[in-house]
Amino acid sequence: MSNIAPINFKYLNGQELENIELPPIRYLLDGLLAEDDIMMVYGPGGTGKSWVSATIALAVTTGGRAFDWVAKSESPVLYIDGEMTMKRLQQRFTQISRGPIPKNLHLLSAHHQDFGVDMDISTPQQQQNILTFIRRNEIKLLILDNLSCTVNLEGENDASSWAPTRSFLMQLKKLGVASILVHHPTKSGDPRGSSTRKDSLDLCMRLQPNKGELEAVPEGGGASIIMSFDKSRNEPNLMKFEKRWGLFLWTEALWH
Repeated sequence: MSNIAPINFKYLNGQELENIELPPIRYLLDGLLAEDDIMMVYGPGGTGKSWVSATIALAVTTGGRAFDWVAKSESPVLYIDGEMTMKRLQQRFTQISRGPIPKNLHLLSAHHQDFGVDMDISTPQQQQNILTFIRRNEIKLLILDNLSCTVNLEGENDASSWAPTRSFLMQLKKLGVASILVHHPTKSGDPRGSSTRKDSLDLCMRLQPNKGELEAVPEGGGASIIMSFDKSRNEPNLMKFEKRWGLFLWTEALWH
């Protein structure tokens, strides 16, 4: 006799699919990011991946603008950082917000935890802790910055190593929570790790250095980047999008 517990899948026919009542699709950033999308932002070092992600986070929390996209309402965000010190995080979000950091921007920093507590959200314990926080605070966007520092990617080219994190992202999707994964490329330029990682994505934003204008960035800080998309499941127009942005830390408008 089998010891395998039965699974009760829910099936529906075409008529039931047509008649089922579902809430309308809600965008966190109009024309870019819906509330249940999984998005990756990737690029080599120095292309402003964290700056781009933090800019998106602040736009979503304040109902503001991030690049060419606008948030029509304010939504709580959980930003998980596995790399930067608290001083650097404070400095960066203060620079981007150009004022008080919004209260509905929530931070989980690896450097803010007790000594000996390592971050690895591929584990069931940490996933459950984060999911509880997300439900309690009605989070609508989760940002992982960056994937290598927040998830144990040992054997990252092995598709099975991605399974626990993929399952977690699917749970977020069911809850109507969007997620953004900040990641690095291989030498060939593709996102690092198993190709199954990209299969899970709805959107994939690629950042590249705008080498022709790098000399225009002063030593005081900044970047010149090319932003494009190499995957867009639900917004086909994004595949035609390519735009150059300059990051200038000393001006009133951060991105030009």
